[in-house]
Amino acid sequence: MNNDPLPFNPDDFPEDCYGYLVVQVSTARGAIPLEGALVDVLTYEPLDTPPESFTDGVLIATLTTDRDGNTTKIRLPSPPCSNANSPESGRPYALYQCVVRLAGYYEQTHVGIPVYEGITVIQPVVLIPLPEDGRELPPPEAQYFETENDQITEEGS
Repeated sequence: MNNDPLPFNPDDFPEDCYGYLVVQVSTARGAIPLEGALVDVLTYEPLDTPPESFTDGVLIATLTTDRDGNTTKIRLPSPPCSNANSPESGRPYALYQCVVRLAGYYEQTHVGIPVYEGITVIQPVVLIPLPEDGRELPPPEAQYFETENDQITEEGS
């Protein structure tokens, strides 16, 4: 299978090849669905270097989550599944990205969401609340702890 980045051009895909995307937005490690979150769905094109960079995508749609935290199902162009039958055919999926924002929460971007022909992809997004005092601090980073002599210390202290 060819995993090389392909320029996104929906006109290159057959007219009858579509996949679907639903974004599920929640907080509290997925326990509480968030209504009213705005979800921008964009095209996605990874670059060769550095691996975490990408081109700005083309906005396809802006969706709003319902009371269950779900967007409506959006139909997105995708290559035919038959591309998986031969390495020369290219990827059997298209890549997309979504940007999720809601007042009181940090904005999140999810990139490289694969969409296959005829398949509904569910992309979970768990938003992190902003501090209650209203200050917008940088998003929290993972903290690692080491156990030394039966004491837990924060790494780097």
